Amino acid sequence: MFQLDVELDGVAFQYRLDVEHHRRERRARIVLETLSKNEGPLFSFERGDVQLYRDDHSKGATFKGDWRESGLARVVPIEKNRALTRFLEFMRGVLVCRLNPPALPSGRSASIHGCCPRSSVRLMRPTNTDSTNCPMGNAL
Repeated sequence: MFQLDVELDGVAFQYRLDVEHHRRERRARIVLETLSKNEGPLFSFERGDVQLYRDDHSKGATFKGDWRESGLARVVPIEKNRALTRFLEFMRGVLVCRLNPPALPSGRSASIHGCCPRSSVRLMRPTNTDSTNCPMGNAL
Protein backbone atom coordinates (compact mmCIF):
# COMPACT_ATOMS: atom_id res chain seq x y z
CA MET A 1 0.00 0.00 0.00
CA PHE A 2 1.18 3.51 -0.86
CA GLN A 3 -0.40 6.52 0.82
CA LEU A 4 0.21 10.20 0.22
CA ASP A 5 -1.17 12.91 2.50
CA VAL A 6 -0.82 16.42 1.12
CA GLU A 7 -2.29 19.83 1.90
CA LEU A 8 -3.03 22.04 -1.10
CA ASP A 9 -4.50 25.51 -0.70
CA GLY A 10 -5.46 24.69 2.89
CA VAL A 11 -7.29 21.48 1.90
CA ALA A 12 -6.12 18.08 3.19
CA PHE A 13 -5.99 15.36 0.54
CA GLN A 14 -5.33 11.65 1.12
CA TYR A 15 -4.38 9.43 -1.84
CA ARG A 16 -4.11 5.66 -1.45
CA LEU A 17 -2.91 3.05 -3.93
CA ASP A 18 -2.96 -0.71 -3.29
CA VAL A 19 -1.15 -2.85 -5.87
CA GLU A 20 -1.16 -6.64 -6.09
CA HIS A 21 2.03 -8.07 -7.59
CA HIS A 22 2.20 -11.30 -9.58
CA ARG A 23 5.94 -11.93 -9.65
CA ARG A 24 5.79 -15.12 -11.68
CA GLU A 25 3.88 -13.43 -14.53
CA ARG A 26 5.77 -10.13 -13.98
CA ARG A 27 2.49 -8.23 -13.78
CA ALA A 28 0.85 -5.93 -11.31
CA ARG A 29 -2.79 -5.09 -10.73
CA ILE A 30 -4.35 -2.10 -9.02
CA VAL A 31 -6.62 -3.48 -6.34
CA LEU A 32 -7.76 -0.16 -4.87
CA GLU A 33 -7.08 3.49 -5.61
CA THR A 34 -8.80 6.27 -3.67
CA LEU A 35 -8.62 10.02 -3.17
CA SER A 36 -10.37 11.88 -0.40
CA LYS A 37 -10.59 15.51 0.67
CA ASN A 38 -11.08 16.36 4.34
CA GLU A 39 -12.22 12.77 4.97
CA GLY A 40 -14.84 12.78 2.17
CA PRO A 41 -14.45 10.81 -1.09
CA LEU A 42 -13.45 12.40 -4.40
CA PHE A 43 -12.45 9.32 -6.39
CA SER A 44 -12.40 5.54 -6.08
CA PHE A 45 -11.19 2.78 -8.40
CA GLU A 46 -11.93 -0.77 -7.37
CA ARG A 47 -12.21 -3.97 -9.43
CA GLY A 48 -12.10 -2.03 -12.69
CA ASP A 49 -14.87 0.42 -11.74
CA VAL A 50 -14.16 4.13 -11.31
CA GLN A 51 -16.50 6.26 -9.22
CA LEU A 52 -16.11 10.03 -9.27
CA TYR A 53 -17.47 12.31 -6.56
CA ARG A 54 -18.31 16.00 -6.73
CA ASP A 55 -16.63 18.54 -4.45
CA ASP A 56 -19.55 18.15 -2.01
CA HIS A 57 -18.79 14.35 -1.93
CA SER A 58 -22.03 13.36 -3.68
CA LYS A 59 -21.66 10.60 -6.30
CA GLY A 60 -20.84 11.69 -9.81
CA ALA A 61 -19.98 9.86 -13.02
CA THR A 62 -18.75 6.28 -13.26
CA PHE A 63 -16.67 4.54 -15.92
CA LYS A 64 -14.68 1.36 -16.48
CA GLY A 65 -10.93 1.41 -15.98
CA ASP A 66 -7.99 -0.82 -16.79
CA TRP A 67 -6.67 -2.43 -13.59
CA ARG A 68 -3.12 -2.33 -15.03
CA GLU A 69 -2.95 1.48 -14.73
CA SER A 70 -4.14 4.29 -12.51
CA GLY A 71 -7.79 5.22 -12.98
CA LEU A 72 -6.97 8.71 -11.72
CA ALA A 73 -4.90 9.35 -14.85
CA ARG A 74 -8.05 8.97 -16.99
CA VAL A 75 -10.09 11.60 -15.17
CA VAL A 76 -11.08 14.61 -17.27
CA PRO A 77 -11.38 17.85 -15.27
CA ILE A 78 -14.85 19.36 -15.06
CA GLU A 79 -16.36 22.22 -13.06
CA LYS A 80 -18.02 19.91 -10.50
CA ASN A 81 -14.74 18.34 -9.37
CA ARG A 82 -12.39 21.28 -8.81
CA ALA A 83 -10.75 19.63 -5.79
CA LEU A 84 -9.95 16.50 -7.80
CA THR A 85 -8.58 18.67 -10.60
CA ARG A 86 -6.35 20.55 -8.13
CA PHE A 87 -4.89 17.26 -6.85
CA LEU A 88 -4.31 16.03 -10.41
CA GLU A 89 -2.42 19.24 -11.24
CA PHE A 90 -0.22 18.68 -8.19
CA MET A 91 0.46 15.03 -9.05
CA ARG A 92 1.37 15.84 -12.65
CA GLY A 93 4.18 17.96 -11.22
CA VAL A 94 5.62 15.12 -9.12
CA LEU A 95 8.36 12.90 -10.49
CA VAL A 96 8.96 9.55 -8.82
CA CYS A 97 12.31 7.91 -9.51
CA ARG A 98 13.93 4.68 -8.47
CA LEU A 99 17.57 3.71 -8.55
CA ASN A 100 18.49 1.19 -11.20
CA PRO A 101 22.01 -0.06 -10.26
CA PRO A 102 22.38 -2.41 -13.27
CA ALA A 103 22.07 0.62 -15.58
CA LEU A 104 24.88 2.50 -13.83
CA PRO A 105 28.38 2.58 -15.25
CA SER A 106 30.55 0.00 -13.46
CA GLY A 107 32.00 1.07 -10.15
CA ARG A 108 29.25 3.56 -9.27
CA SER A 109 26.53 1.24 -7.92
CA ALA A 110 28.40 0.40 -4.70
CA SER A 111 28.72 4.07 -3.74
CA ILE A 112 25.02 4.68 -4.40
CA HIS A 113 23.98 1.65 -2.30
CA GLY A 114 26.12 2.99 0.52
CA CYS A 115 24.46 6.40 0.66
CA CYS A 116 20.81 5.61 -0.13
CA PRO A 117 18.81 3.18 2.03
CA ARG A 118 16.67 0.76 0.05
CA SER A 119 13.53 1.85 1.84
CA SER A 120 13.90 5.53 0.99
CA VAL A 121 11.47 7.07 -1.47
CA ARG A 122 11.92 10.56 -2.77
CA LEU A 123 9.25 12.70 -4.38
CA MET A 124 10.72 15.61 -6.29
CA ARG A 125 9.38 18.47 -8.35
CA PRO A 126 10.82 18.09 -11.86
CA THR A 127 13.17 20.77 -13.11
CA ASN A 128 13.71 19.00 -16.40
CA THR A 129 11.09 16.65 -17.84
CA ASP A 130 13.70 14.79 -19.90
CA SER A 131 14.73 11.88 -17.65
CA THR A 132 16.53 9.97 -20.39
CA ASN A 133 19.91 11.45 -19.43
CA CYS A 134 19.67 10.29 -15.82
CA PRO A 135 21.95 7.24 -15.38
CA MET A 136 20.69 6.62 -11.84
CA GLY A 137 17.07 5.76 -12.42
CA ASN A 138 13.94 5.53 -14.47
CA ALA A 139 11.07 7.99 -14.29
CA LEU A 140 7.89 6.22 -13.26
